[in-house]
Amino acid sequence: MTAAGDDRTVRQRSIDPMAIYAYLSAIAAAQDRHSARLDEFAGVAVQHTATLAGLAGMQAQHNAAIAEHSAKLDRILEILENR
Repeated sequence: MTAAGDDRTVRQRSIDPMAIYAYLSAIAAAQDRHSARLDEFAGVAVQHTATLAGLAGMQAQHNAAIAEHSAKLDRILEILENR
């Protein structure tokens, strides 16, 4: 092998690991950003879960009130029919 070939091989060997480490560093930074974004999504999901639980409770209250009103209306209709 010639001196120029040896020089090129040595330079290429020193550049390739550096490029790989730079690439891995960029991947790690992207993973960190994605992890932070996923944490944000998880927080929003927790908030939505709490909101939905509150809405389910309100719906149960409304259903109970509707059942009570329905029973009262049935009683009123029964009284009117018996007149």
